[in-house]
Amino acid sequence: MSAHKLKKIHYFLGALLIGYILLQPFLDVSAFLGLPVSTIIRAVIIPIGVLFILTMPHTKWKTASVFYITFLAIVMAGHLLNNIIVKDPISLGAEVNHIVKTIYFPIMLIVYAMLFYSMTAVWDFRTKLVKYIVINTAVVAFIILIAHITGTAKSSYHNVLRDGHTGWFFSGNELSVILAVGFSFVMLAFLLISTKRLKWLMLPGMLLIIWSMLNIGTKVALGAAVLILLLELLLLFWKNEEQVIRFI
Repeated sequence: MSAHKLKKIHYFLGALLIGYILLQPFLDVSAFLGLPVSTIIRAVIIPIGVLFILTMPHTKWKTASVFYITFLAIVMAGHLLNNIIVKDPISLGAEVNHIVKTIYFPIMLIVYAMLFYSMTAVWDFRTKLVKYIVINTAVVAFIILIAHITGTAKSSYHNVLRDGHTGWFFSGNELSVILAVGFSFVMLAFLLISTKRLKWLMLPGMLLIIWSMLNIGTKVALGAAVLILLLELLLLFWKNEEQVIRFI
């Protein structure tokens, strides 16, 4: 295969991985609804990510990544073989599902680290990444709102004395962290926007995200919302220090 064709395949796979970021809230909702869609798609995206790394130009990071993924594949193959021998009866579907869930995070962490390293030179990837994270965070907040309106939201706590819900998502703490990170990017995007019209358009989404963080009912979400808003005020003061002093 020619170097030019290999490069085109590499960038095509990179585009797929970038688009995959936008699917995350919907995959989580499908898992909440008990649909096997998320597991199937994640099982497919793993080899796509590995192929993306294999089509990269040769670097020491590529070599280290390939070595780790190969070692992990050998360990998981040994784990599966051992279970086939030892377990009786055995469910191959359950075993494969467990392996996919186990290897998904470390492999995709490496894949996206290499994606950021590789694609930054081609696209304005930092801007695109911020935009996609802002969209994802707004989608998560909107799903929580729909679940709240329809009365189908999952409670954040098993204790009836504690209030809060996670919409159509599972863990309240994990969701709080996701919204906290996403909200920080939303604030960053708000600061970088120069036109007042776009700022006003973003405002309803920001308020919805804040409402969602408060509605989860965890200290992580509440603390993150308060801290990020305080930091936002400090940054706005620093950015417009002379105007604020004149106003005072």
